[in-house]
Amino acid sequence: PSSAGDLRAVRCAILETSAPLSRGRERLLQYSRAVASSPTLRGREQDYHRANAHLLAEAIAARRGVETPDRRSTMIARIAMLTYRRALDLWLGGPESAALGEVIASEFDLLDEVVRDS
Repeated sequence: PSSAGDLRAVRCAILETSAPLSRGRERLLQYSRAVASSPTLRGREQDYHRANAHLLAEAIAARRGVETPDRRSTMIARIAMLTYRRALDLWLGGPESAALGEVIASEFDLLDEVVRDS
């Protein structure tokens, strides 16, 4: 929503777009293990995350009316992607009964708390 701050909007978008992932938990777990076992795949995965962060920064900049991603847009995008990645890792490492959306929301809540306390 336009009334939400940038980080809140990114959180909402990530929660919305990650819902289908929860149905492929076993495939994601296998993929995660494969990536962990290969330096080449880890590098490719890192490139993939960097590209996603850039796309997200572009979306944030556009939302803010900025032509190209500035430092603020890039910072928000990278922090959001790291928070999402951490949530995904926690979800994959946790019990099968855990809901991906709840884990993502919890990690973004923690980020809000950390930023507020700083």
